[in-house]
Amino acid sequence: MRWAKVSFVRRIKKRWRGEVRDVRRDELMNLIAAQPAHIKPRAASAPRLAGGLVRRGAQWLTNPYGLLDEALQSVGLTFRARLPVLGDALFTGDPELLRTIITGRDFDAGTPISALRALLGSRSLIMLHGERHAARQQMVAALFRGPAAQAVLPWMIEQTRREVQRLDVHKSFSAYDLVQRVLLRTILAALFGVAVAEQAEAERLVQRFLHSFRSPLVLFIKPLRFDVGPLSPWGRAMRNRRKLCAFIRQQIDQNRRVDNGTMLSQLLAASAGNDSWSDEDTVEEVLSLLLFGHDTAAAAMAWALVHIFSDPAVVAAAEQEAHDWRRHSALEPEDLTWLPACVQESMRLCPVVVHLSRRAVVDTQLGEIPVTRGDMVIPCTYLAHRNPSVFTEPVAFRPERFLNGRRYDGAYFPFGFGGRTCVGKPFVLRQMPLMIATILASARLQLAAGYTPQPTRRMVLIAPRSGALFSFRRSADPFAKR
Repeated sequence: MRWAKVSFVRRIKKRWRGEVRDVRRDELMNLIAAQPAHIKPRAASAPRLAGGLVRRGAQWLTNPYGLLDEALQSVGLTFRARLPVLGDALFTGDPELLRTIITGRDFDAGTPISALRALLGSRSLIMLHGERHAARQQMVAALFRGPAAQAVLPWMIEQTRREVQRLDVHKSFSAYDLVQRVLLRTILAALFGVAVAEQAEAERLVQRFLHSFRSPLVLFIKPLRFDVGPLSPWGRAMRNRRKLCAFIRQQIDQNRRVDNGTMLSQLLAASAGNDSWSDEDTVEEVLSLLLFGHDTAAAAMAWALVHIFSDPAVVAAAEQEAHDWRRHSALEPEDLTWLPACVQESMRLCPVVVHLSRRAVVDTQLGEIPVTRGDMVIPCTYLAHRNPSVFTEPVAFRPERFLNGRRYDGAYFPFGFGGRTCVGKPFVLRQMPLMIATILASARLQLAAGYTPQPTRRMVLIAPRSGALFSFRRSADPFAKR
């Protein structure tokens, strides 16, 4: 056992590439073995996932898909497990139990990862609870329904086309990197409506903040979150955060003087007259919008392209729809049917956020399972999406599952559920098919030779290894006459 612990720590140190050489073995092992003090040992009324704490901890931190696949085979849709960060938790992908969680009042959204609070602040939608969360959700959701968000979609299509045209036909490219660049520029344009020079500066600041540290374990292991200057990962993150927040404050001042019709102008107008609202609320809400929307959508689109190009029949149908859309439509997302189904099926097969978290606020039951106040309950997206009772051949990519508006309430929730459903969901579901259609109409893609799309953790998201590598050749530019 001692050898296994030492070997695990060595692997973790090697993975961090020298960023966390000073982490102590006992601190890391305490994290993996941690169990919240208020949860007392008891006879499990749901099966417990077997396996050593070290092995399961390593799996959870690096490849949660693999752990959940094993769990699905060995113990099914509902089980208990003790894992890093979560402690002792009840996992479920059972539709009936999930409906109980969604519709009942016995569970709240729990506490976000403490590192996210330090990065984002305590005022943004993702951090709020109860009535404050509900009121803020209405306000932010309105931004994505407003004219600024909708007007930016044609601009996004043009940006996507230009990015494809800049690619080097002699080199493979990362689908994630390409779409992430475009999506970041799109949310910046929607929020700020900034000039070219300012947009480039904003993009640089966001990218630097996002890449402050490489290892996701900095988010999960508290001893790694100390600021000892700009050479330390956490120190870099805090300095990059301050610079980005300063830029956001400048944009607030500009949009307050002149209403530019941006999402930021909408937010300022909606919060005007609210005595409990300060500029720091605006800063932290904008910060959250910048960091969370585009990165998640980029990972989801990278998976969608991987799945599409893993099946020749799906590729043929997708390319045909993309070219027909370009030739005959006004570039509206409503003119696409197969590509939206491909996106939804891809999010079923490989959700980039593998689980939600809830905490029991009273002693209660989940089905026949007793749950004590304070217990962590994990509505698991990945397990629910691979439930063979709901999805025939659950490991197969079958976009037709989502044609004709078919829904899977209680069994499919890549954007979360209930009162904490992602506010950008309608906007993102329009964005993703449009971007993929533009890429397919502009280039003939194929997965890069020798590339295997293994799941890889990117902070709190799971994306394909290397962002999904593709080679391509250009099509005749179908957008040239527009």
